[in-house]
Amino acid sequence: MSDSRMKLLALPLFFFASQAMAATFSLEDLTSSTNAGIKTLVQTVAIGTDHRAYMSASPLGSTIGFDIGVDLTLIKVPTGFANSLAMMSGTATTEVPGTLFLPRLNVHNGLPFGIDVGMSYISYQSMARSIGAELKWAFLFGKGPLPAVAVRASGNWDTLWFLKTATYKLDVVVSKNLYLIDPYVGTGLQLWNGELTLPAGLTVPPGLDLKPSGLNPHVYLGAALKLLFIKITGEVDYSTSGVTTYGAKVGFGF
Repeated sequence: MSDSRMKLLALPLFFFASQAMAATFSLEDLTSSTNAGIKTLVQTVAIGTDHRAYMSASPLGSTIGFDIGVDLTLIKVPTGFANSLAMMSGTATTEVPGTLFLPRLNVHNGLPFGIDVGMSYISYQSMARSIGAELKWAFLFGKGPLPAVAVRASGNWDTLWFLKTATYKLDVVVSKNLYLIDPYVGTGLQLWNGELTLPAGLTVPPGLDLKPSGLNPHVYLGAALKLLFIKITGEVDYSTSGVTTYGAKVGFGF
């Protein structure tokens, strides 16, 4: 492959798609690309891979308050993502999977005063990496008939072979601990940005923005099933960007 071409193999490796994403894409030409297409590409990666706690508003507590698990997020790819990727690589849109999968390690620790800290992480060699971090404060603990209410601030940083993204999020989460099940609902804002890093020699049309950014509201709901030390959580997240994710986490709490 010449210096003016770049494999997009980072995408299939980063998302670990179930169909293995056997096709290999390469950047062939940006002359037909548009700012809207670049924005959709970056936006899908930034929001689709955003850090997700898969946790309710209830604080973990500071006695031990430790939760470690593995989550799997299914990302429904917007049509614009497939169109943009196909246009840049010279392949058919049918070769771009409509669903992508992202597994991550997910760890949380409880601190005093209703504060929890958490992080998520996945890395594949030197080609792809995603790191997320969060700080949550539950100002209502959900005692008696009252629900638990918390604010959560988080950030996520992705590095792919040709793309870097960052997403910052501020959410409000409400939940009610019903012993075996802990349902929750949340909403907030996702501030995202990203940058395409292209190889030397690839022609970039004048006016093409390779560093798009945006702000999108999102809503999500989920529920955790608690079985002794094991917690199984499912969640659906909808963003006004058009990116919808479905996810689950299996965690062990102490």
